[in-house]
Amino acid sequence: MTLVGVVVGTQSFYDWRKADQAAGQVRADHVLTPANGNNALAEELRRRLVGAAGTSDAVGIHMMPISIRMEGRTSGEEPQPRMYGSLATGDLTRVLHLPIRGRPLNALGEREVALSDSAAAAGKVQIGSPVWIRLPGAAKDRVYTVAALYPDTNELSKVVLPAQHRTVEHLPSGRYVAIYVRGPLDREATLQAGATIAAYDKPAYVLRKAAESAENNRLLPYMSALIALFCLVSAINGLCLALLDRRGEFVGMRRIGMRRRQVAWMVCRESVLTVLPLLALALVAVAAVAFVNATAAGAGAATAVSFIPFGWLAPLSAGALAGALLGSLLVVRAAMSNERYT
Repeated sequence: MTLVGVVVGTQSFYDWRKADQAAGQVRADHVLTPANGNNALAEELRRRLVGAAGTSDAVGIHMMPISIRMEGRTSGEEPQPRMYGSLATGDLTRVLHLPIRGRPLNALGEREVALSDSAAAAGKVQIGSPVWIRLPGAAKDRVYTVAALYPDTNELSKVVLPAQHRTVEHLPSGRYVAIYVRGPLDREATLQAGATIAAYDKPAYVLRKAAESAENNRLLPYMSALIALFCLVSAINGLCLALLDRRGEFVGMRRIGMRRRQVAWMVCRESVLTVLPLLALALVAVAAVAFVNATAAGAGAATAVSFIPFGWLAPLSAGALAGALLGSLLVVRAAMSNERYT
């Protein structure tokens, strides 16, 4: 009970946190992403969305593979492992709400970059520090200055590059991984672009983030439930073995005039009174973990209660009680099948 409750409840917390981050960080009214793994978000579509009547802005996000080093290089060193940098076509501040320290993301100079907090901490750099970046197809690194820091977000990679011509020319293609639209969405433009585009309004996009988090860790809850079933079988087996050691006691009760039904009823009540407190303690432990997670994230009590997976705990509790009762009945029946036993 505790194992499954903590695992599933913590997973629910992480799903909620992904959705909560998206709700707080996305200012856009609509988000367009490729569907079925096909990137059909072209610059032509972004321009049509910008030109749609009443649409205030449409910002496309490129992902560019880069090599980055946070400290000085020597001539004989190998290139660093590749990662992705984000490059925006449009004003990021219009569609994303991120507490930026330093220069705004839409005002990066040609040799300036922004880093996420985790990337800056890993490289031990701060605003004003130099970094060495090698763009796709470039023969050598370029020196950039860290001009801004921003909190980690799923909307951007760990590095934001300036949307300057010398950076754009290294893009392998003109496709976007996402287009954020501020204002009404031109549905006709998206339909003409093809069926490989998924368009979400902000509430649907927030729910999609939670669903993606759950999908990425979908096996973990089932693995914990499988382990819990083995633990349940072991616990019931231990309970039954303890009852088998009392066979002489059961036969003695029969000899003083107790009926078999009375003996079975007494043993079943004992089993229930053994299992129920353990289930209650497990529920208390799961609820404590849920409230700790909710408090750490600044959520309220109602949100904390939603992290308690009653849908998983109820079947396990019923299985524990049913298994304990059935095992107890079978042990009593076996013990009293030969009442001459002493």
